[in-house]
Amino acid sequence: IDDPGEAKPFLDSARIIGTLNNTVLQTLLLNTEGVYYAKMKDHASSLKSYLKAYAIADSTGNTFVKGECADNVAKAYLLNNNIAYAEQYAVIANDIAAFSGNHSMRSSSYETLKQIAQQKSDFKKAFQFGELQKLYADSATNMASQKSSLYLEARYQNVKKEKEISDLTLSN
Repeated sequence: IDDPGEAKPFLDSARIIGTLNNTVLQTLLLNTEGVYYAKMKDHASSLKSYLKAYAIADSTGNTFVKGECADNVAKAYLLNNNIAYAEQYAVIANDIAAFSGNHSMRSSSYETLKQIAQQKSDFKKAFQFGELQKLYADSATNMASQKSSLYLEARYQNVKKEKEISDLTLSN
C-alpha cells in the first residue's frame, strides 16, 4: 500500500466481501486491514486486525496462514512496545516457517527476533538472528530465482515442441 488514501476504497469493498462466511477471505481481509492501519500509523488498530486474523487461522488449522499472521502480530506488538508478546509470536512464526520450509517467513521472523534482542540489549543474540535473517533471505531469493528459471525452461521447451509439431503438420 503506497498511498493509504487510494487504498481505503479497496479496503472498504473488501470488507463487504469479507462478510461472507469464508474464513480464508476473512483472514486475508484482516491482514490487509492490519497493513492499512500500520501505514496510517494506527498501531493499536493494526494489532487488533492482525490478532483477529491470527485467531481465525489458528481456529481453522491453516498452519501456513497462521505463520504469516503470527509474524504480522509479532511486528505489530513490537511497534506497540510489547516485547514479550512480540517475541512469543515471532517464535511461533519462526517455528511454523521451519516446519513448512518457508524461507521468506523465517527470514522475516528472524528480523523481528533481531530487533527484539536489540531492544533487550542482547547484542550477541541480535547478531546471531541478523546472520540467520540474511541466510534465509538469500535462500528465499535463490528459491524464487530457481522457480523462475524452471518456469522459463518449461515454457521454452513447450514452445519448441509446438513449433516441431507445427512443422511436422505442415510437411505432411
